[in-house]
Amino acid sequence: MAAAAPAAAGEDGRRRRPGAALDPQPQEGAKGEAESEELGQLRAELAGALAEMETMKAVAEVSESTKAEAVAAVQRQCQEEVASLQAILKDSISSYEAQITSLKQERLQQQRDFEEKERELGRLKQLLSRAHPLDSLEKQMEKVGVWKDVEAARVAVGQRECWRPIPRSLGAGHPTIMLGVARTSSVRSRVPALSLTGRMAGFVCLQNEGDDAGGREDSTHALGTENTA
Repeated sequence: MAAAAPAAAGEDGRRRRPGAALDPQPQEGAKGEAESEELGQLRAELAGALAEMETMKAVAEVSESTKAEAVAAVQRQCQEEVASLQAILKDSISSYEAQITSLKQERLQQQRDFEEKERELGRLKQLLSRAHPLDSLEKQMEKVGVWKDVEAARVAVGQRECWRPIPRSLGAGHPTIMLGVARTSSVRSRVPALSLTGRMAGFVCLQNEGDDAGGREDSTHALGTENTA
């Protein structure tokens, strides 16, 4: 049995030796499994990265669309505001143009009224000058300085006492003297109603008549003296 035991041990040894030669195969399988697991992990990570990239891409697309919508909304709002401002400006311009047109018409009407009033005033002045020609003559005389000369002449005539009455004793026998006295009285009664021109004529007439009457009075007095002598 002892001999059989070593023989069995030898056989077991031989059997184990081929098994020992087959030991590297299980190691290679384990290594392959590890590589497979690592590959699976890498594939999983790649899939996660791809999924994350798709998510980011979707988010970017959503952001782009949202941004485009926001930009479009802002553009629409700006366009609406611009259109509103243009409408307001057009209304304001139309209103200002209407006001300017109204003011121009009002100014033209005022100018027409002014011209009409000027024509009416000129017509009234013409009528007034026709109704009072002597007054206009006096004004013209005042402008040329004749008024002072007339006043001086009137004062000089007054100083000569052209209104002095002629004694009836001198004119009783002389019809010419009596006629001069009557004319003097008539002119004297009409002097207050005369204008400046009439007064000048009256003064000159009275002065001439006074001179004539004085000459006649002197001649009559001389004639009476001769008769008495």
